[in-house]
Amino acid sequence: MWDYDIFWLWLHCVACYQNRNWKKALERKNAMNKKIDEEMLVVKVDRSVRPVYPDWVKDILHPRLERKGPLEFHLRTGLNQWLHGGQKNGGGIIGSNIYGYLKNNGMLSSRLNLQDGLAIQAKGIVIFRKLFQERSLFLWKSVVCRDDGRRHVPYLFGDDGRIVIHWCWFDATLLEDSDPALRFSCR
Repeated sequence: MWDYDIFWLWLHCVACYQNRNWKKALERKNAMNKKIDEEMLVVKVDRSVRPVYPDWVKDILHPRLERKGPLEFHLRTGLNQWLHGGQKNGGGIIGSNIYGYLKNNGMLSSRLNLQDGLAIQAKGIVIFRKLFQERSLFLWKSVVCRDDGRRHVPYLFGDDGRIVIHWCWFDATLLEDSDPALRFSCR
């Protein structure tokens, strides 16, 4: 009988220890997932300064759109996701079709550009992951052309704990529903 009581006392102590660690882990998780301050979601863009493009860029295809857009926007309420019909329901479409659609329908001016991407990048990976999860954000106003004639579009994505800007050769790249063309909701 005595051994039985010791066993239950030991089991109770183990459970209390594990419960205390569980509570600490939960507290750490809640601290990490604390509600993002709304002020942190406001992006300010200095449109008076031209963004720096990579050395391999031969032509910027829409230089007039380079400095157009709001000086300030809210990441949660100031942007809307837009998908081409071919991207919806898990589909994919070649990037040149998306670009052609946006250009032919006068929709490029309401999309984000490289300056917007750099400003979002400056907000950090925590905010980016919280709002955009695993998506790549394409910056269609900043389409460029290389010396070899290939057209590229910059895009943001989270990689190894940071936000990275890469360039996609979109004439031959399949873009899926995880690759939205964000647009400003005020336009």
